[in-house]
Amino acid sequence: MVTEDLEKIRSLASSLVGRCTAEGHFRETDAELATDCLLGMLNRVIFQHIHFSKASDRESYGEFVTDLFFRAMRL
Repeated sequence: MVTEDLEKIRSLASSLVGRCTAEGHFRETDAELATDCLLGMLNRVIFQHIHFSKASDRESYGEFVTDLFFRAMRL
């Protein structure tokens, strides 16, 4: 079930990246690879928190990743 939910999230995110690229909001890129990079960065903090009980500032990390991703995707 978790795998199905993660695939739905990946598919939705990839669709959004593809649409933003097609509409000229994002630079030309491979939507699948861009999505994998974004989700990989976000999963890092989740993985460390769950598997290693590492305390982290998830909100700050999320804001940083979001800003980094949008800056990279900008035209």
